Amino acid sequence: MKWIIWICLLLNVLPLVAQQPVVYTVRGTIVSTDDGKGIPGVNIYLHETKTGSTTDSLGNYSIPNVKKGSYHLHITMLGFAPMDKTIKVDETLKPLNFELQPSYIEIGRVTIESDMLKSGMKEKSLNITVADEEYLLKNYGGSLPQTLEKIPGVTLISMGTGIAKPVIRGLSLNRVIVNDHGIKMEGQQWGFDHGLELDQYDVQRIELIKGATSLLYGSEGIGGIINILPPLIPAEGSLNADVLTTYRSNNHLIANSVGISGNHKKTFYRLRVTTQDFGDYRMPADEFTYNGFVLPLVNNRLKNTAGQERNVTGSVGIVRNWGNLRLTVSNFHQRAGMFAGAIGTPRSYQLTDDGNPRDIQLPMQRNNHFKAVINSKLLIRDSWLHTDLGYQQNYRREESTPHFHGKGPTPKGTLALGLRLDTWTLNSNYHKYLNSRLKMVTGIALQYRSNERDGFEFLLPGYQAANAGALFYLEYTLTERTTLSGGIRFDYGWQHIEQYIEPIYINNETIGGYNQRVGDFTRSFYNPSGAVGLSYSPNQQWNIKVNGARSFRVPSPAELGQNGVHHGTFRHEQGDSTLRSETGIQFDAGAYFSKKKVRFEFTPYFYYFDNYIYLRPTGSFSPFVDAGQIYRYTEAPAIVTGSEMVLEYHPIEKLHLETALEYVHNINLNTNLPLPFTPPFSVSLSGDYDFGALGKKIESLYIGASYKYYAPQNQVDRNELSTPGYSLVQASAGIRLRLGNQELEIQLRADNLLDAKYLNHLSRYRILNLPEPGRNFMVTVKLPLVVLKGKGE
Repeated sequence: MKWIIWICLLLNVLPLVAQQPVVYTVRGTIVSTDDGKGIPGVNIYLHETKTGSTTDSLGNYSIPNVKKGSYHLHITMLGFAPMDKTIKVDETLKPLNFELQPSYIEIGRVTIESDMLKSGMKEKSLNITVADEEYLLKNYGGSLPQTLEKIPGVTLISMGTGIAKPVIRGLSLNRVIVNDHGIKMEGQQWGFDHGLELDQYDVQRIELIKGATSLLYGSEGIGGIINILPPLIPAEGSLNADVLTTYRSNNHLIANSVGISGNHKKTFYRLRVTTQDFGDYRMPADEFTYNGFVLPLVNNRLKNTAGQERNVTGSVGIVRNWGNLRLTVSNFHQRAGMFAGAIGTPRSYQLTDDGNPRDIQLPMQRNNHFKAVINSKLLIRDSWLHTDLGYQQNYRREESTPHFHGKGPTPKGTLALGLRLDTWTLNSNYHKYLNSRLKMVTGIALQYRSNERDGFEFLLPGYQAANAGALFYLEYTLTERTTLSGGIRFDYGWQHIEQYIEPIYINNETIGGYNQRVGDFTRSFYNPSGAVGLSYSPNQQWNIKVNGARSFRVPSPAELGQNGVHHGTFRHEQGDSTLRSETGIQFDAGAYFSKKKVRFEFTPYFYYFDNYIYLRPTGSFSPFVDAGQIYRYTEAPAIVTGSEMVLEYHPIEKLHLETALEYVHNINLNTNLPLPFTPPFSVSLSGDYDFGALGKKIESLYIGASYKYYAPQNQVDRNELSTPGYSLVQASAGIRLRLGNQELEIQLRADNLLDAKYLNHLSRYRILNLPEPGRNFMVTVKLPLVVLKGKGE
């Protein structure tokens, strides 16, 4: 009923917004800087309404039926650097002509179009990387974080082949925001063994911002944000479909995804269904050593690491000259086995072959994430109001054979730990151009969460949490080469942690008393934040960025109220109800150089936190079996610093060479030791050769190879294992075939080509000395089907 009321209200408001009858036509010509001739086939569209056009044979374009207002114009064409331009449409509108600069650089072909700021790449003061559909198709992994791992500055905390969490510049979990369709994903992101509940095959475009984003996105925006943008609205009159199949040899993964999208009389729709099944993964070893015991890996496979996914996403919306409205509903369901060593100490009898590498046995985890989001962009006079309203329900179930610690009856059923989190979110931002040089964004963000627990294990209590924030942001174009930006924000956070009491049994039936694991308490947090930035382009080739920010993060309920055995991390973890908000001063900088054949990026950063929250060993041991030491959340001043560097070179148009370096250094200023789970230094070398079109049937063909070296990680926290260095080799190839009026894309890739045996410092299996997956061949086949062409296509 709440959803029906919201939709009815929006549909009643829209006609009022749309009463302005005067419309205009945005037109002009796009030419090349090389010869001044018109460029045919250039894509040009308005960011706010997602309406656009394609240039004709002379480079002319025309976008009719545009209402009076301010818009952000995107211009893209393969082989040319993209262009972004803020335009004002009114009675003074004249033809808008542009010159595009030829470029061989792949990243230059992607347009930045963040919904929050709608600024061009050169106007932004933070580092932003775009992963478009082409990048995703070439780099699909077992999950979305694994797909993004190739981006400099991005690593992941993994647990097998299908469960992973993104790490940006050594910061992860509740320090990295994942935004999907304008709504912050809310699951159990505090857990190292909790994956990202997203269908990666439903993602078309990602903007990854590295650095402090608390000003724009609130609490947890310390390390950065992975911003998953809604798909582009299909052209009017179009009907498209696609079929995608992926196979991975290491764990015999088979994924199938089918999608359909269209636009009928400016009402657009989209549906995608995905299935994914995988078996136990193979390692280049037949044994491993844990606590001095040598344990077998039968058939070189890690038993009970198989899993499956069943995902569906659907959306419907309308697009008019006053903006657009979209409703998206999705459900992600995953069932994955957990290696027996993740529940207590691994033993030989738990590793015996069961004859079926694809079955899923106890212990296992089931994750279901339902999400419904309404996005609206409304033109109000000459300004824009963006509103995102969402509801999420995340239900996580960890199942295992019933067991108990100490005396008492044997628990019934197999549900060890159940966590159900319901989240309501409302974000609304008002964008106004005060004049031709000054842009303003004001906004509010509201969220409410409620978590319930179940099962015979206790880790996290039930809780309720609410957050409210307001922001004010300005962007000022001082000159054509210099842009200044800055803003302030205030957030209020409230959390109520519920009491949890457990019985103490004298024997298997008699209760002798009760033990309070967590008390009932309420906390409030007040957090101001802000940022100032500068983007300076002395010429067309160089862009210099500097950004300083005060950031914050409200402690998670796990950090405040957790008290139990966390099997996914092999330890007993305790929260601290007295923790303060984590605050920091963060400086990000960047130097960018791009010409026709060369691209260079250097992005250093320095972060100081006066109370960084982390888990530390207490020296006391848990009273529970196989739980080890008690680790308690505490806070300490800390420094995180480092940089990324990328150099891309095209000696000829078809040959692409690239090298990238990543380095993270941090220190706990109380202990003078590094913070735990720090990624090691790495350097990569890669090369691709694009043959282009070969005859009438082969539209494109490329081959590639890459090498990446990971240095030994000896800079570790107390009781954290160091990790030896290693090298990985990858090979890839891809072809696009013309089949009549349709296309067929095939991607081939070999990960860990030399079948190297290595340990990943950020893997949750590192503590068990379990090596990472061995050689893995991957084949992805995509068949896009154009049933009906839209206007302008």
